Amino acid sequence: MKNSRLIIVLAMTVMLAACGGKSKKTDFFGEDPKPSKPKVQTITEVEKNWRVGLGGKIQTGDAVLSPVLFGADIYAASANGRVYKLAAETGKQVWNVKLSKEVISAGVGVGGGLVLVGTDQGFVYAFNQTDGSIAWKAALSSEI
Repeated sequence: MKNSRLIIVLAMTVMLAACGGKSKKTDFFGEDPKPSKPKVQTITEVEKNWRVGLGGKIQTGDAVLSPVLFGADIYAASANGRVYKLAAETGKQVWNVKLSKEVISAGVGVGGGLVLVGTDQGFVYAFNQTDGSIAWKAALSSEI
């Protein structure tokens, strides 16, 4: 029994000693090649295809309304109460809707066949994505 323990301890010591050493190889199959740096191009050329004005200049207090690209169309709104659908490829106006006396203060949201905007009078308007007709209007407890 003592001999078998001694043999096991010696075998383990030999195995541990074999794991050490000063070999430069980091892998069983040899050293990994040094990776090369990829070439990265940091310059991108941008070309303006079209430009569309959507109302007057932004005035102090106006909400900054970002356009939304959804599919092949761009939906945008201006603080003066207009909502637009533009063809993304050409910038051509597909439809536009003017709210009566309300200022658009939130939006544009697009999805589920609807285009949504909020107003400073506390209303949310949902327009049909295809033709701009009003699908529904909801009153909230405060402005948006």
